[in-house]
Amino acid sequence: MEASHGRPHNGVKIPTQSTITYAFCNLKGSRAKQDVGFNGLTDEEERQFSSYQNFLTTARANTNQAVFDSIWADPANDDYHYFRGSDWDAKQASILERYKRINNPQGKLTRQ
Repeated sequence: MEASHGRPHNGVKIPTQSTITYAFCNLKGSRAKQDVGFNGLTDEEERQFSSYQNFLTTARANTNQAVFDSIWADPANDDYHYFRGSDWDAKQASILERYKRINNPQGKLTRQ
């Protein structure tokens, strides 16, 4: 699915065109539209969808500020995190924790 050619539907973007290739477009500005989460949305777009807004409202009312801040940063919990990052080293993270977000798609192109 090429998310830049999608239309919103129930919290996700549905493709309106067939995928021609699985490669990324190198035109200026294209990568940001293609480097999105499982739902075809960026974190900012997720915060704007009503289904995520309801979730965020519930989370704000039922969690402490630190937990809510982590939910707000990535409402769909689909951001990529490089497993060999220095932040993991500083935390002395386990192998399981390091690989937990390796297959998430959003931000994979810009964070490697």
